[in-house]
Amino acid sequence: MLHTTTAPVTAVVIPYVFLPPKNGGHQAGYSLCSALGKKIPTVCISSFGNAHVGYNFQLEFAFGKGMFKYFSPLAAWRCFRIMKASRVRHCIAQQPFIVPLLLPLLALSGISMLVYAHNIEYRRFRSMNKWWWCIVWLVEFVVYRLARQVLFISPEERIAAIAEFGLDPVKCIDVPYGIDRKTPPLASEQQAARKEIAAAHGFPEAEHWLLFFGPQNYEPNLDAVLFIARHLAPLLKAQTKNPYRILICGGSLPPVYQNLEAYRQYHVDYLGFVEDIDRYVLASDLVLNPILKGAGVKTKVLEAIALGKTVVSTESGAFGIQKDVCGQQLVVVADHDTPAFANAVLNHLDVDKERTPVEFYDYYYRDNVVNRLLPILQKT
Repeated sequence: MLHTTTAPVTAVVIPYVFLPPKNGGHQAGYSLCSALGKKIPTVCISSFGNAHVGYNFQLEFAFGKGMFKYFSPLAAWRCFRIMKASRVRHCIAQQPFIVPLLLPLLALSGISMLVYAHNIEYRRFRSMNKWWWCIVWLVEFVVYRLARQVLFISPEERIAAIAEFGLDPVKCIDVPYGIDRKTPPLASEQQAARKEIAAAHGFPEAEHWLLFFGPQNYEPNLDAVLFIARHLAPLLKAQTKNPYRILICGGSLPPVYQNLEAYRQYHVDYLGFVEDIDRYVLASDLVLNPILKGAGVKTKVLEAIALGKTVVSTESGAFGIQKDVCGQQLVVVADHDTPAFANAVLNHLDVDKERTPVEFYDYYYRDNVVNRLLPILQKT
């Protein structure tokens, strides 16, 4: 995309492979770069291994694999050369852990630093009982206080960070996760997806399909899958005669669980990794989000609502989502209340589905989201 030569260049540093996007974190990075690329000159500095196809932003490579990239002088030198050649004026770090490597070169180059705090990371690790959460807290404390601006994915995260890290509220702004749809899907899209999934797996279209998706090598997702299989599915079978099927997508389920074969009697089908999860979301009747651990906004909820689906979620799973713009598409149940979760699912199986409100797209559409950043990034 063409931009005026006098417009300041912004670098977005994403130190891992994220293209093509395969999860919510990857999609967040791509959405940010793509939306910025429509508005201002944008260069993304990322890892070797990203798919290099036509983007509306410049893609450069500086980082290798493994943890050493966060300490690599070679990666720092590559970043410095890319930023100097591109005449970068502002730098957005996609995570706080790469900032210590970037700080000296940004200071040397006079480049302003912004940090996109998707979640308060130390909380996520603490909720999973990881001993290193205190180290993560220290990194976040130092990085957020040194940054010119800190971008938070929700008001809840921003308010908590200001209190916990002693941040200046003036430099903290909300930049929610950006979805790539600006209107609800057509009924024909959903019908076509349903026929496609039914044909691919031999599922009767007359069934109700309940969907959970998310990679199971992430502990909160694995816990959610086990909750569904061991507790929710038996309860649903005991309480309804309506035909239904629970679809579990995401992949990386540990072999010890044998693809959940023991739970097929409760209408649980483990599908593993699927190439186009949006087709499964479009085809489903409800999306389940019984997340109890982790921190921050669960992007799968936003993606599902953007695709016109009702999501039944725990309170923890709905943290940080602006519920007032979700209409009837987000049903929130108290944590650890399995009977209430099952009732919420059954109560929403046969009701006429509401359309996702236009206010949801106004708030979360990625082009609208980055408009909040333009007054900062257009400064020379």
